[in-house]
Amino acid sequence: MAPRCKGYCIDFKTKRFEGGLKYQNGLKWCSICSRFIHTELIRCSCCNTRLRNRAKNRIYQKRTKLI
Repeated sequence: MAPRCKGYCIDFKTKRFEGGLKYQNGLKWCSICSRFIHTELIRCSCCNTRLRNRAKNRIYQKRTKLI
């Protein structure tokens, strides 16, 4: 069965960070829920999908390494 967003992630509110600083401030991206989540866990507590903790875009990857 495919992972599905159950709606629990709506409770995980995050601040807005500009310029690719999201990953440096501890946020992780859930591709199923399409949200940034502030957690120390490896998996999303909503859909149990592995969270991404690095940018995919090469420009943002370079920005996070420089800072």
